Amino acid sequence: MKVVTSQEMKRLDELTIKTIGIPSIVLMENAGIKVVEVIEKEYSPLPEKSVYILCGPGSNGGDGMVVARHLFNRRVRVKVFLLAKKNRVKGDAATNLSIAEKLGIEVKEINSAQNLKLLRQELPHADIIVDALLGTGSTLPLRGLMREAVGLINQCSSYTMAVDLPTGLHADTGEVPG
Repeated sequence: MKVVTSQEMKRLDELTIKTIGIPSIVLMENAGIKVVEVIEKEYSPLPEKSVYILCGPGSNGGDGMVVARHLFNRRVRVKVFLLAKKNRVKGDAATNLSIAEKLGIEVKEINSAQNLKLLRQELPHADIIVDALLGTGSTLPLRGLMREAVGLINQCSSYTMAVDLPTGLHADTGEVPG
């Protein structure tokens, strides 16, 4: 496996989309499917498990919506927690949010301290947590609800896996900024 920097990954994505012509939503779909394949391999049988997916408003969150949809279609108990207002989600991530909701997947907005209480109550009941909050483009220290949500994930004894990398880690150094 070749390890690339976050800038190299961004350039590879752009090349794939602009030069080769693979739409970004197809890349998102492929990423989500691969995450589901890893979950199936590592944690089967899945229909007996509950999988909670924490999504951010960007492309990483869109990957998480794809994960939710494919697990839902496999009859897995999924819950999606969006750390943003739904109207802040744009582009391909918004498309996948809309698809998930049309299928009947409940997406709970966690956009206030009050809503964070819901996450605090529910997260310990997950068998598996998928961190789809932030991706490789995130370099700033975590703040506010995002920081608190990551803290809640870290407190849980559930199996946890991340799309791209755990939220809060710098993609190039592996360090926690701040």
